[in-house]
Amino acid sequence: MRSNEPGENSLSIAALEPVRLPARLGLFVIAVATIVGYFVVVGFAFSSLSLIGKLVETTLAALIVMDTVLAYRDRRRAEYPQNTNLAGQRR
Repeated sequence: MRSNEPGENSLSIAALEPVRLPARLGLFVIAVATIVGYFVVVGFAFSSLSLIGKLVETTLAALIVMDTVLAYRDRRRAEYPQNTNLAGQRR
């Protein structure tokens, strides 16, 4: 679990931890589905407003992936601190 030390996310709510990954995956799927759905329904008829919207959705999908990777990297670092040995003693 994460501790709320300075520099870490102070809005971390432990009760929401089990639903974080499904929520991120759901947001990613919806973002990608709207992009693909747009091109299926409209075809490749481009307008500047629709391209801006798809660019925003693509950015959202990329940020969701990046946030997920960083969150699980931080979680793994918190579970396995590098400044302790296998017995849990500080070096």
